[in-house]
Amino acid sequence: EDHWITKVEPLIDQFEVDGETVDLVHHLNTFFCDKAILETTEVDIDDVLVCSEDRFMQSRAPQNLNKVLKDAFEMSAGPSLGPACKQFGLVYDRGAQAFTLPEDVGLKVGPSTAMAQALALQIHYLVPENLTQPLWDHSGFRITLEKVEEAAEPKRTPAALVAFNDFGLYYPKDTYTHHQYPISGEELTHTLKGDFSRFGSIQPIAVHLHAHFLTKAIWVDHLRDGVKVGEYGRRDPFNGHSADQSFFLLPDEDARRPLLPDDSLEINCIVNTTGAPYDVTYGVAHNTEMCAVIMLYREHDPMAADNFEHANMVFYYSNEKRLMQSLISG
Repeated sequence: EDHWITKVEPLIDQFEVDGETVDLVHHLNTFFCDKAILETTEVDIDDVLVCSEDRFMQSRAPQNLNKVLKDAFEMSAGPSLGPACKQFGLVYDRGAQAFTLPEDVGLKVGPSTAMAQALALQIHYLVPENLTQPLWDHSGFRITLEKVEEAAEPKRTPAALVAFNDFGLYYPKDTYTHHQYPISGEELTHTLKGDFSRFGSIQPIAVHLHAHFLTKAIWVDHLRDGVKVGEYGRRDPFNGHSADQSFFLLPDEDARRPLLPDDSLEINCIVNTTGAPYDVTYGVAHNTEMCAVIMLYREHDPMAADNFEHANMVFYYSNEKRLMQSLISG
């Protein structure tokens, strides 16, 4: 049966290490998948390589790369195996709190949907560098479901998520950097083709802004005809590994301003590497950074097979030179 996801709550184990209370989880990621992921023999989603390298997830090369670099990037990433998970779902990043969706929307999962017939959970651990003892972690999510009731005027309408990430971060040590990267209207309309064609626009209503401990502010500019018309979320100041990592509802003026097919976005991160003994690059380990956004929007058709051709994620790579060097060396 179909259900709405209406709330997601992280349940994070904590431990005592050298007299200090710590947790081990860096990210909890949910993925919405084809039901065949539960039955296939082509791919074992519990395999370390498949899970750690996202081989169960369809993806697309960063939007700004030329064809040669795109082909090289996709070759280095390796193929997606078997039935895929095409939607990056609700997430937890260290310090985040529970998130309840507005009463009139939900994330629809179940047999009638095109791409959300099963859920997968992926966990990234960030283990304290001084840890020497074995620990068993049982962290996860408590997900609240509500049965979809057929009605002439349904209580909830479908929402969806779209994610943006820059894999090419490079912050020299002892600098104060305002990092920006664009998400083009062309890439947005390609990724969300089904929803733009059916509704003419989408309406962002909540965001999750994600970075690590060197990032001091993060926000999303909304541009129309190259001119900023507003924002879709801001944390300024931003404190990584805190409640600033939680999903939050947009202010009314932003939650009522639609994102049109030709509009674009610009992701902004303010990063301070003063005192860092190293140059900082993109990553999910210690001493790395991210500048990522997950946006919740309404005006979504969960039965549309022409959404998310590769996945509901739009990638950028801001330092092509470093990418070329890594592809050559790798």
